[in-house]
Amino acid sequence: MHTPLSARRRRRLTGGVIGAALLTSTALGSAQLAAASAAPVTAAPAAATADRDRLPERIFAPDAFWYRRLPANTPKDPRSADISKHIYDQGVSYYGRPGAPSIAVNTVRYSAPMYMAKAGDPTTSFRFENCQGKSYGDTGLIANHLSNLRIPAYARPAEGTDLEMLVYDASSRRLTETWVTRKNNGTWSACWGGSIPDASKSNGVFPHPFGTTASGLSLAGGTIRPEELRRGRIDHVIGIALPHNAPWPNVSRPANRTDGWNPSRRPAAAEGQMLRIPASVNLDALRLSPTARTIAKAAQEYGVVVWDTAGSISFRAENPIGMTSDPYPELFRGRADWQEMLGDPGRGERGFPLELLEVLPMNYEAPVSSAPAPTPTPTPTPTPTPTKSTPAPTPTPTPTPTPTIPVPGPGVATVRQTAAWLDQTDAQGRRWAGRGDAFDSYKTGTAMVGRDVAGTGDDQLYRSTVYGMTSYRTKVANGTYRVKLYTAEDYFTAPGRRVYSVRAEGSTVLKDVDVFARTGGAFRAYEPTFTVTVTDGRLDLGFHAVKDTPSLAAVEVTKL
Repeated sequence: MHTPLSARRRRRLTGGVIGAALLTSTALGSAQLAAASAAPVTAAPAAATADRDRLPERIFAPDAFWYRRLPANTPKDPRSADISKHIYDQGVSYYGRPGAPSIAVNTVRYSAPMYMAKAGDPTTSFRFENCQGKSYGDTGLIANHLSNLRIPAYARPAEGTDLEMLVYDASSRRLTETWVTRKNNGTWSACWGGSIPDASKSNGVFPHPFGTTASGLSLAGGTIRPEELRRGRIDHVIGIALPHNAPWPNVSRPANRTDGWNPSRRPAAAEGQMLRIPASVNLDALRLSPTARTIAKAAQEYGVVVWDTAGSISFRAENPIGMTSDPYPELFRGRADWQEMLGDPGRGERGFPLELLEVLPMNYEAPVSSAPAPTPTPTPTPTPTPTKSTPAPTPTPTPTPTPTIPVPGPGVATVRQTAAWLDQTDAQGRRWAGRGDAFDSYKTGTAMVGRDVAGTGDDQLYRSTVYGMTSYRTKVANGTYRVKLYTAEDYFTAPGRRVYSVRAEGSTVLKDVDVFARTGGAFRAYEPTFTVTVTDGRLDLGFHAVKDTPSLAAVEVTKL
């Protein structure tokens, strides 16, 4: 379903749960952006609080895609040159000019303040504000994401129309991001958003259809922090919003949805797709402003991910409304954000090298081995007065052990995962994790809701199906496993209409699966099993469509 909003908003509702698609981001209207771009805008920071804590720079799993450094040589999308030229032309068309494309670094509006909650902060549950008139309600937003949250008393959302806000609970490591956020008479409300229960175990992507960006990618992962600009180094992938992105169903992992809109029909980047400045480019020779060089260096080392549609090309920096003072007038040298990205001709500076961006292939991920932890900036300490003493021997550094995945005992289910977006409980009281980003498709079928599925006592596992996928992957310890798939034909009424094969670790394990033919009809459980050996710490399943598309309800992986 693709229902357009107003032309000013330039948004599209994109497919997903309950047969409808959900929008969780906004665009900057042209009149608003023109006004916002005229001069630096300074937010009034919240009242100073002596014990206010700063959000850690890294809160997701150490191997999250946000923290993976790109190899020196990366593949390019076959249409990289055409897409890159389209991106450059957008910078010219939307508030720029030839030779000087416009690039914004949003700080006051269209960027989120970041708060860290701790023990003693008020606990609250949000109210759903249906600002988009969704006929299907909040799909569990309040009950499963925005209830029993700790929020600092001084917290307030961003200004503007998006009214974004981010809260990280230091003790539970729960991350919450909200959109169109308000506090009226002591009660918080939001039009959309989401929570990640333990960010330290997350890839930094909200389950579909939740989160604040239109792609499902977390604001916490790709937002630029003032500390990073001050030290001249950003050690993570940065999010970028573009006016024209490839429309549904073009979505690149790790994103799980899109609000892409591409009226020009020129080759366009998909949300979730990575961009980079080639490693061979000598950035020092370009003479960029301090802000532009810091962002360009991150784009070269970690890359830039397309995470939203907006009224101009824009990055997000942490909103100063949540700080005790606004750091950006100093960081931007008293200039507007877009002026700093263009550079100061009086200092011999040129603009951010937008024309040098390359587009990486759809679904590209940097290898985990390319994600070393950044070297922390040392804190200066006074030099002690030398005294005569016998030098202490230099200690031999103890290497940091490499994290390992716990090895389960034989017969223990390592993974239980359904195609539903929320966790499920089966008839035996066992928890099955929601889909997350394990599949490379976010197409969801719900035809078995309310139906009796023959041949199983666990109808709940069949309520949602994922279809159109080509892969499934999940982390497991090396070893041999029994994999059980749960599926049923939920659409076709005759054999031979849906046929597919399954591969495990590169070898075919199920060939020409026709669920209708094998079970004798529709809405009948089919639960095949096979054995696979994993040697690289990740179970990879592949699905090859022979006729129509593969469909699956759940996966169970048990250690042998």
